[in-house]
Amino acid sequence: MEQSRLKKGDYLDECASCAITEMHEGIVLKKCSRCHNVHYCSKECQRVHWKKGQHKKFCIPPTLRRPDLFKGEEATKVIEATKATDICLICRGEISNHEDYIQLPCAHVYHFECIMSLEIHSLCKSCPACRSPLPDIPNFIYILCLRTYAKMNSHFQKRTGNAFVGNAEASHKDLDSRESLLLKRTLALQIKAAELNHVESQHNLGNCFHRGIMIEADLRKAVYWYEKAARNGHMISQRILGVLHIDGIVDSKPNMVEAVKWLTEASEQGCFRSQLALGSILREGNGVQGNRREAWRLLSASAEQGCMEAICELGICYYEGDLVMRSLCLAAFHFRSASAKGDLRGSLLLSECYLRGYGVIQDYENAQALAKRASLLRPEEEYRDMCNRVRIFFESQDTIQHF
Repeated sequence: MEQSRLKKGDYLDECASCAITEMHEGIVLKKCSRCHNVHYCSKECQRVHWKKGQHKKFCIPPTLRRPDLFKGEEATKVIEATKATDICLICRGEISNHEDYIQLPCAHVYHFECIMSLEIHSLCKSCPACRSPLPDIPNFIYILCLRTYAKMNSHFQKRTGNAFVGNAEASHKDLDSRESLLLKRTLALQIKAAELNHVESQHNLGNCFHRGIMIEADLRKAVYWYEKAARNGHMISQRILGVLHIDGIVDSKPNMVEAVKWLTEASEQGCFRSQLALGSILREGNGVQGNRREAWRLLSASAEQGCMEAICELGICYYEGDLVMRSLCLAAFHFRSASAKGDLRGSLLLSECYLRGYGVIQDYENAQALAKRASLLRPEEEYRDMCNRVRIFFESQDTIQHF
């Protein structure tokens, strides 16, 4: 054993076996010469703690405390040597498979509440067994959640030949006992991370409740977690809340004030879809005071990021002379840009421009090709109705001037 030296400002060490400190007269503590983590007042205490105190399991030299530094068999040996099997070293209670537990990067396992008590109360910033620095707990739990979900998906794919993630035909009934356990573990970790204010976990949990992923759909809980994430600055949650308020799903009727609030916050972060939605609301003044200049700025910002719907909206603005001076040439230019990006409405509007000669040279072949492409890609009755409305809109303009 090596003699320890207590410097001014250091906390008092104690014997790992009998808990006596150097405050007692004649007591000099010495470090374990192998791990340098624990102290003893005598060789007798060291022998007792080595055999009965389980120090033999966790006496790891400093060079072997990070299993991730090794590869292959060496890493396996280190992990097996440092892994706590059935006892939490903080509360000394047993850890069973059904309990909430967390395995740190150093491979030691603790009760979740026990390790969180150290983090919350700043009692210790390192693993109690090997003194490896504690990771960022919420983010670490989120990573464990992703790994557990990936493990479940990999096991499902090996068993069935198809991936569970992204498979619309797969359901919870298709999972075996191990996969169901991994899925429950994933959800538990997701909830833990969300409760610890991890923003991405809050958004993901809202999405789970919204779409019924891993759990039964519950719109009220989905909105609760979306709002948690949105208040923490999550851009996608802000946009989703805005859309839910527009559709009247949250309050059983449209709430444009709340919709504008959340869409504004998402737009300030550069969300082009939020900029498009907010620009359309301010342009029409639907439920809120209109702001035409701000509407044009938002639609232009969304179009600059490549949003094909926003480019098409700018084309309609140029065609109608709304927000800007009317120009059929610029309208056709924006319709062509939107169509090139795959926007079907832009293709239909460009087809009408070629058919009528609005802003372009009249070309029946191009008009027919664009209209056929749009009808083949979206043959649904709802889209056909929209096409008819757009066609009637064009045909109703009897006083078109050719620019």
